[in-house]
Amino acid sequence: MAAVLALCMTAFVVMTTHVAAEPSEAFSNVGNLIQQRVYPAVFELDGKIAVVGGEVFGIDGWTMAPATMMLYDPDTGDTTYGKPMIYGVELSAYVKGSDGRLYVIGGWNVSHGYTEWLQIYNPGNDTWFRGADAPVVVGGCPAVQGGDGRIYVFGPVGSYYSTLIYNVTSNAWSYGADQPENIWLRHAVAYNDTAIIVMGGRSWAGFATDRVDVYDPVADTWSTVSPLLTATTFSGSALGRNGYVYYFGGSDAGWISWGGQVSSVQRYDVEADEWSYSSSAGVWPARSGFGTAVDDYGRIFLAGGYDGASILDMVSTLVVSDIVLDNLQITSPGDGSIVSGEVAITATLSNPMVGLSFVDFMVDGSVVATQSSSWLIQTWTWVWDTTALPDDSSHTVTVRAYMNDGGIKEDSVTVTVWTTSVEERISLLQDQLDEMESDMDLQAADLDALQAQLDSLKSIVNASDTAIMDQIEALQDQLDALQSDQEDVKASVDSSGLWGMVNLVLLIIVIVLLALMFMMSRKKP
Repeated sequence: MAAVLALCMTAFVVMTTHVAAEPSEAFSNVGNLIQQRVYPAVFELDGKIAVVGGEVFGIDGWTMAPATMMLYDPDTGDTTYGKPMIYGVELSAYVKGSDGRLYVIGGWNVSHGYTEWLQIYNPGNDTWFRGADAPVVVGGCPAVQGGDGRIYVFGPVGSYYSTLIYNVTSNAWSYGADQPENIWLRHAVAYNDTAIIVMGGRSWAGFATDRVDVYDPVADTWSTVSPLLTATTFSGSALGRNGYVYYFGGSDAGWISWGGQVSSVQRYDVEADEWSYSSSAGVWPARSGFGTAVDDYGRIFLAGGYDGASILDMVSTLVVSDIVLDNLQITSPGDGSIVSGEVAITATLSNPMVGLSFVDFMVDGSVVATQSSSWLIQTWTWVWDTTALPDDSSHTVTVRAYMNDGGIKEDSVTVTVWTTSVEERISLLQDQLDEMESDMDLQAADLDALQAQLDSLKSIVNASDTAIMDQIEALQDQLDALQSDQEDVKASVDSSGLWGMVNLVLLIIVIVLLALMFMMSRKKP
């Protein structure tokens, strides 16, 4: 019995995570507006990009911002005019609601300064109308819609600390919890119902900041996460269809014309709390003060902006994809597998774009084989002889590819070596249980049920995780029932062999549970 338990316990192995692949990202300039703009509000509207308000002739707001709405068609490259706003503003907070309406909040108007105005466009009847004024003047700050349908505005110019909340249904404003720091000119992305990522901006001292905070609209609380890699203001931000938060372009100073223009595309892995730079995309020419919108295809559009010398009429796209180009992955064996004898290590390069010249196979950091490659080869296999390795030893297998553009991609898995295969150990367990069953004349019905469960082990070697969990739950139910019966038996029998038999049945169930866990360890998470 101790041997069986030891055999099962060795099935628990350490799992490692694959090396993350580089997301697919591309930036391009796709067209031009009828007129240049800086600080506009930008929306996706019926397949077109609506560019509303903004400044035309300067970057300091000394001329009247137009109330016009330009509609750029990505399919044709043409720009037409739509219904103008009620008041011309620039540097407004803006967001498209889930109701399809466009919300332009506050903004700078040369005759009124920063305003509290809420201008709403209803595409259903092509009209603009006024909503309830914000409680303070708003400008140069982000607006996003939360999962609850309300609109959140962070750091209005009238109160940099504040969080303003607009209830679309009741047309009423309220305050949320203040920001942790006094920061203006930030950007925000609604990641999910409980996390709005608020990034960058201008600190109270007048400098660009790399600070990143997360607002939970459900709990009305703030937390701070990893900072940006480059501190900027007047940037753009969006949630990519691949799950990353993107923050791009901007000025590296406290005002649009005080410092240099930034071209970098920074992306944030929310779950890992890690920022990185895109190696394949950048904003060209480097610019700030543009507006952004995301269309139904997940394309991120940039409209207008300032390149350090002039205001732009440019329309650009940042396209991010959940398809990873040149993705190298070890397809066999799976991470966490139990291996024995001669093991085929197979790696595949999917969605090839650059191609590679050769690959190295490595075990525990040492190169053990090298294979050359060409554009047409996308799969490589090397046979690893594990017969001389000790049982229950853990090893990391890595495949490293040297790309034609000078880059390196790699993937790793961790496996455990055993002399006997999983199927052979299941057979051994079966034989031992058969021997114990033949010695027992009590609890026959329970043993028959356990035997049936054990017989299914071989058939679920390649079953789904759901099937395995169902098996475990069924055995757990039996274990609970027998444990309940155990108290009754203990109270009604003497020191005869019956009590020992019950305990033996319970031990068999534990063994089968461990065997199932052993099978699960073979599956890649």
